Amino acid sequence: MRQGFRFSPPSVDVPPEVDWLLLRALGPEFKPWVEARNLDSDRLTKVVGSDGLLGRVRARWPRENLESELDLDVLEQADKAIHGIAATELLQEKVASQIASMASDQGAPAILLKGMALRLGGYSVAGARRAGDIDLLVPSGNAETLFLTLIQQGSLKVDSQPQEHHLPPLVHPLGAVVEIHVDLRGVRLGGHGAATAEECLSSGHCRALENWPEGTYIPDSNLLMAHLLVHGLGQHGFSPGAYPMLQLLADLQDLGFTGDQGDRFLAEGYGWIQLEVSREEVLGIRELLRRLEQGEKASEIVTGNAAPALILGHMLAGSMDAEYRQSLKLAAVIRPSIERQGLKGLLRNLGSAVLLTRGQIDLIYGQPRTEVGYLARRLWRPFDLVGRTAKTLQARRKLRSRE
Repeated sequence: MRQGFRFSPPSVDVPPEVDWLLLRALGPEFKPWVEARNLDSDRLTKVVGSDGLLGRVRARWPRENLESELDLDVLEQADKAIHGIAATELLQEKVASQIASMASDQGAPAILLKGMALRLGGYSVAGARRAGDIDLLVPSGNAETLFLTLIQQGSLKVDSQPQEHHLPPLVHPLGAVVEIHVDLRGVRLGGHGAATAEECLSSGHCRALENWPEGTYIPDSNLLMAHLLVHGLGQHGFSPGAYPMLQLLADLQDLGFTGDQGDRFLAEGYGWIQLEVSREEVLGIRELLRRLEQGEKASEIVTGNAAPALILGHMLAGSMDAEYRQSLKLAAVIRPSIERQGLKGLLRNLGSAVLLTRGQIDLIYGQPRTEVGYLARRLWRPFDLVGRTAKTLQARRKLRSRE
């Protein structure tokens, strides 16, 4: 069982723009904020854009409520955010329905996960949640067949390192990114091993979607909370640039984490993830969210060493403090690897970091013009990693000197 906190964030100076953002994205009934007229529009746009919460703010409150607090250019960006997210949701639902139909024709159940499950389950409202891809869980024996069928029908395989819990991502002809999962890494319904589609269904923690192809399901709120906490803290906790952690708070709020449903999760669902996420971290997130829901400012919560302060400090520093974000990069590779698979897992992940695929080279360094360019970048990669490690260690030293 994991214990304690995995993060030690530095002190964070919270600007009023962050106070406003979290109040409007997660806070209580709308009441005009007298300080809002002093908000810096450029800073607010940067903060909101980096955490993907502008659409949520616009979805929660009528435009006329926000007109007294935001400049016209920011209001227009809020309108564009909610419309853009809603359009993406419609496209993703269409793609998900097509894939669910393929799986049904092949006799395979399909469990939609994360953002798609929140939307189709009625937990989040249209335009409020940005989703990067479509995640679905199928039995491992059906995953490859479904994967190949999608390729045959025009989806393109993303050139990336293999993952144990899902097949390589696919880009659907309509543009949506799809990940076919074979288990829920870090969620142990039976006390051992990652939860499979068969276990999720037989445990009764999924429900069928009405008006969808037969065999299409979403997890119940307990299973959704468990998976979101593992994903946000266990898998991406040390990589705040890869996953906006404030999104985790919004998702948990939509699931009723601070109320009776949270009580039910702590009584049953937490046991599934206790090896990945400590109870102190879960309770810290719950208390943090409860205080934000009551209207307390982030700048007040983040002071001190209480659990909510540590959690929020990490979330904000991971977004706003470049040195802190850099200091986490080494831990993002080493700690999760050792915790899950020991030295063997660490060596495998280090090998994956050195031996890049062509797609990873294109993403990290830009696409070379020739084959020689790919070779040169592969030869350069070990030296580049040494340099990046040195920068990480230097950032950690600077952080300690600031304490």
